[in-house]
Amino acid sequence: MRGFLLGEDPQNNPAPPRPEIVGLMSDALKPLDLDVIALQEAPDEDRVQELARLLEMNVHYCSAGWPGNEKWFGGFPGALLSRATIDDARDLRVEHNAEQYEDCFKRHWGSISVSGITIHSLHLSVHGSEARLGELRLLLEHAAREKTIICGDFNFKPDSDEYACMHENGFIDTFDNAAADAFPFSVKSIGPTNRIDYIWVSSDLQANVQSCEILHREPYGPRASDDLALSDHLPVLSELNIKA
Repeated sequence: MRGFLLGEDPQNNPAPPRPEIVGLMSDALKPLDLDVIALQEAPDEDRVQELARLLEMNVHYCSAGWPGNEKWFGGFPGALLSRATIDDARDLRVEHNAEQYEDCFKRHWGSISVSGITIHSLHLSVHGSEARLGELRLLLEHAAREKTIICGDFNFKPDSDEYACMHENGFIDTFDNAAADAFPFSVKSIGPTNRIDYIWVSSDLQANVQSCEILHREPYGPRASDDLALSDHLPVLSELNIKA
């Protein structure tokens, strides 16, 4: 939760943490009345807990495989926030011993179960297609093919082998339900040119998907007053109609 200004490089020269981002993020997300939020590159657990408190949501924090460095203290953990009670929460990166594989889930991979639906949050490798395909093999070995949602920063584009792998294994990109004129890119939040962030659903939930969009206008994109964006990625929003 550092925010992002034009000229900053989130990977190589990230800005120092901006304490006000938690409040700004809460103010931006409250009007959406969200049931579930997945965070990638989350800050420390105390700040995520503060965001959950402001939004009146339950939270599961997912540990990072990489411990970080002087620029990225704590690595790249994640979190899942839920309006409803979390019935089960798992740190799947740890549970499935991802560290035994080279460059596998060094960021995060976790899940929660809510009202019979399992929701995964993950952040795939930046170190090439083969590394990401290895992570997807581990994911798909353990992810159920029904009542499952998988969301996160996948670091691959829609024309990639990794994208095809998800489709071949029965998962549907909810952006398929986006309007014909929908804004198509999620990175970077200032001057975006690519889509690498997705919300996938198992095929049995395809009919439940009502819409999908990338929120690119203020307050999710850069604000007009100073070009500060809440993140270097734009959020992806999917609406599913699932009866309890």
